[in-house]
Amino acid sequence: YQHTMMVAQLAENAAIAIGANAALAKVGAYFHDVGKLAAPQNFVENQAGVVGNIHESLSPIESAERVKSHVEQGIALARAHDLPERIIDFIPMHHGTLPISFFYQRALMEAVGEDIVNESEFRYPGPLPNSKETAIVMLADASEAISRSLAQSKSEDMSADAIEEAIEQLIRTRFEQGQFDQSDIT
Repeated sequence: YQHTMMVAQLAENAAIAIGANAALAKVGAYFHDVGKLAAPQNFVENQAGVVGNIHESLSPIESAERVKSHVEQGIALARAHDLPERIIDFIPMHHGTLPISFFYQRALMEAVGEDIVNESEFRYPGPLPNSKETAIVMLADASEAISRSLAQSKSEDMSADAIEEAIEQLIRTRFEQGQFDQSDIT
């Protein structure tokens, strides 16, 4: 809940700043992770107070599949409740075709000298964001996660400059990965 509210606020503010549809970005953000309702324990933001992380006992590929599944489950839930397609677009597009890096890296470490790790198994299926608003929610979602992660890590450098640099790097990386190639964001 807190994650969703923060993403919605960030998305609304960003949309206002660049002249995008702020209401659309905010509502899209409200529904971007609705699929997590099917299995909330699979997501770190829902594990507070829980002993151990569920993913410690799963293979990296199984963890990635569980994390990816919130997209399909979210689309199904949204369609079952007749949400407009413009809102449903936010569910897969907030991840685009990004890799699920944590589990991919874990798979690579576990496979040293053994199996070949298929990167596509650790990638969201897309599609890419196709509007300013879906691109904004992609960035707001990741920015909130980075900020929360830095705060929880009790990092030495939790300055506003450090957070800003981490978010600027995130934005550069998304552009380099081609995640905004189908949106009209610059």
